[in-house]
Amino acid sequence: MFPIKGFLIDRDGVLTITDGVIPWEHDLGRRQLYKYVKMSNQDRFPKIGICTGREYGSAESILFDIGIPNWWSIIESGVFLFNRYIKQLLENPALTKEVKEAFQEISQRRIPPILAQYPNDLFLYPGNQICVAIELTESSQITIEQASQMIEEQVKDLVQAQLVTIHHSSIAVDLSPANIDKASGVKFLCEVEGVEAEELFGIGDSPGDFPMFSAVGQIGCPANATSECKEVVAQRGGIISNKPYAAGVVDILYQVTGVRPA
Repeated sequence: MFPIKGFLIDRDGVLTITDGVIPWEHDLGRRQLYKYVKMSNQDRFPKIGICTGREYGSAESILFDIGIPNWWSIIESGVFLFNRYIKQLLENPALTKEVKEAFQEISQRRIPPILAQYPNDLFLYPGNQICVAIELTESSQITIEQASQMIEEQVKDLVQAQLVTIHHSSIAVDLSPANIDKASGVKFLCEVEGVEAEELFGIGDSPGDFPMFSAVGQIGCPANATSECKEVVAQRGGIISNKPYAAGVVDILYQVTGVRPA
């Protein structure tokens, strides 16, 4: 088994609360993770980054919260690498002009009719440069699976043309370039950093993290992860923490390294 050189952690449902109920362990976990990041920045712990479908601003916010790790994070589902510590953003070289045009089409013509039909159920997440994320509102009467099905129907020609791919988490439907996803982001990070994918550990909570899971050497999830996620982690012989959210992340970091935050 390869030694772990870096941890990639999902944002929504892992580092941030998505169900409105904040368990006491989460706040404690965030404080302990902050200590791990400090140790990592001092080269006393493996590198730490996030892997998210969210954009620059959202990623920057959570990176501040956990101590600004000096390493690359994968944002917009692999479209960019972002290191807030050195203030650098890198565009995935797999992003083509054709793909950019397809996402302009999605944002300007394909998604607005769905949002107009379900104004009380769906919300277009603002801020992404390329990817498109549609979230459920707090009062939504439809499920994330129903929303995903509607959106897939609206962009099926672009999916068939292998320009767009769709994943959904527990709270959002994410559209990203077909040739770029969290797995592609992992590959890009490995090329930039000169590390092997087998040396990375991914922590997620939902099917939206499966591309990352497929690309890294080891995986884990917190107690609040979906049943599908836990099943995949179990099949890979990964770590399923009995603690939720950030507390689960810290629990996994300790189980993998045997190092306590200090």
